[in-house]
Amino acid sequence: MADNNLSESSYRSRYGIEKLRDHTYHTWSFQCRMLLSEKKVWDVVNGKITRPQAVEDYPAEEQATLRDTDKRRILKEITEWDEKNEEALRVISFTVIDRLQGPIHYGVTAKGAWDELRKVHAPNDKQRKYSLIKCLYRLDMQIGSSLMGHESIFDDLVQSLAAIGKNIDPEELIILYANSLPVETFGNWIQGQMAFIDNMSITDFKGRVREEARRLNLAGFGSGLGNDQDTVQASMA
Repeated sequence: MADNNLSESSYRSRYGIEKLRDHTYHTWSFQCRMLLSEKKVWDVVNGKITRPQAVEDYPAEEQATLRDTDKRRILKEITEWDEKNEEALRVISFTVIDRLQGPIHYGVTAKGAWDELRKVHAPNDKQRKYSLIKCLYRLDMQIGSSLMGHESIFDDLVQSLAAIGKNIDPEELIILYANSLPVETFGNWIQGQMAFIDNMSITDFKGRVREEARRLNLAGFGSGLGNDQDTVQASMA
């Protein structure tokens, strides 16, 4: 059955985050990484903590010097690593839709599964980078769409570029986001904000846009911002 025929609840994982689907890798990878960090297993996934060497894999001369306490410690460390790896692999598996589970099986370990999913869904190639940059620079908020939805599209493009090594200067991000907003609604207001962007983050600027959208909506001038409820929710996000 096609993904778009499934209910929204089918996309929600047992952990509360949405499952990985086609074209949602960058949102999923960020949320999944936060979840893995919360469960204290991210260091296993990113390779910072590797599986300890088993006693039988030590050179014979080193094995001969190991005391029983050393062997018990090594076994305990291996057991703890295996448990963390299983927990991480479980999180990754349960946050990916069934149809996209293949790379997880090839990965074997949690790190391997994560790396395989990245290879499939976030290829680091020039064509993809060019396409994403073009989309970002040409992005325009459509009349009738919600500010929340527009912001989400903008963020997805920025995160997708960051994931393949293209980080954009904060000031340029503000300019790009401002330029993507409808001129007839925000034009004069944006001109007044440009003098203050030197010490402003993109998050700060988007917050100001939400507040302005809320003000326009309450004043009855926000008809071009989409559904009123969406606009209010966006300003409170």
